[in-house]
Amino acid sequence: MLFSEYLQSGLSMVQGWCSPEKAKRLYEILLQPECRSSVEIGVFGGSSLFPQAMAFRDKKNGLAIGIDPWTNASCLEDMENAANKNWWGNLDLENVYLDFMNKVKSFGVHNNLKVYRKKSSEIHHKIEPESVDLLHIDGNHCERLAYEDSVNYLPKVRRGGYIFFDDIMWTESGDKLSTRKGLDFLLKSCDEVELVGNDCMILRKR
Repeated sequence: MLFSEYLQSGLSMVQGWCSPEKAKRLYEILLQPECRSSVEIGVFGGSSLFPQAMAFRDKKNGLAIGIDPWTNASCLEDMENAANKNWWGNLDLENVYLDFMNKVKSFGVHNNLKVYRKKSSEIHHKIEPESVDLLHIDGNHCERLAYEDSVNYLPKVRRGGYIFFDDIMWTESGDKLSTRKGLDFLLKSCDEVELVGNDCMILRKR
């Protein structure tokens, strides 16, 4: 599937919440000649990971790494909101995973994609420091785990590399922004580039 086709029709076939605008920015940034690697924490149905793999496929160079355990227990870890707990607790994540893997084949990105079905805390040691050109943080949104993802994976991003930090306005308990601690940590070492939609901030590491 061509990326233009993905934007027009493929994105609607994939489970997830990636907007066409965000998909386009992921693809455009990774088309840059110096970009050869990306890491995504929180794959779900692959709606934001497929544009990354397609960019590497289309320029015939690069690898997108996706990290997601696809388990209800991991989704519910530290979760406080009752409605969120009910939704994620009853979701058939095995079906989401199988649907994602089937689309890896049908979209033709299997040569430019590597998947770890593990928690992000179990994988960061496998990734070399300053080896990542683009990091997408979109895993568990509780304060502790979102912060840990920022701390564990910032050193993996090269200077000048990009970080997409999703759901910056997420609230888990009352009005508290649960992902803000992780974002504030990143902003100590990164500059804000732009805001995609209302909830995804693109940063660039200094």
